[in-house]
Amino acid sequence: MKITSIPQLIKELHHGASIEGYMGLMERVHIKRSEILPYATWNKRHYTRNLIERNNDFELLLVGWEPGQKSPIHSYGDEQGWMYVVEGELVINHYFKSHGDVKMQFYKEVRLQPENYLYVNDYLGFHSVTNSSKGRTLSLHLHARPVEGWTVYDPETNAFFNVKTRIDSQGPVPE
Repeated sequence: MKITSIPQLIKELHHGASIEGYMGLMERVHIKRSEILPYATWNKRHYTRNLIERNNDFELLLVGWEPGQKSPIHSYGDEQGWMYVVEGELVINHYFKSHGDVKMQFYKEVRLQPENYLYVNDYLGFHSVTNSSKGRTLSLHLHARPVEGWTVYDPETNAFFNVKTRIDSQGPVPE
């Protein structure tokens, strides 16, 4: 059965991952822009992380990306995650730690179109996300447990540092 609304997705998440797991759950997600727009916020300086639901088992976020906005190269704090594009397009670049002068190496690019999802975890390496479309992009992000912080790699200084995650809004945004 397709999941077509945020309340339906939250209800399924509260029932637990069940035998199909979160991967199977994400395969059933087909949520349209009109369903998630009440949770969307935007910022010209950085992408926004809008909390929809969080408990000890999972967190569900809507991320709003202006054209060209991108995340730093980062880990997922040893958690599992899924990204689902509602509208627009995301490019996810994957990296692995290396030895020598450069501490991080690019190894794969994935393009996510609307209604596609991607599984990400730290075993697959670090990643960065970029809105590659000419317009705004909206993506749902599910983490198997809340991500409190992550490790970020700065290519300019060739250094790693720890960052606490931020939330830009919580719940539906008043009109």
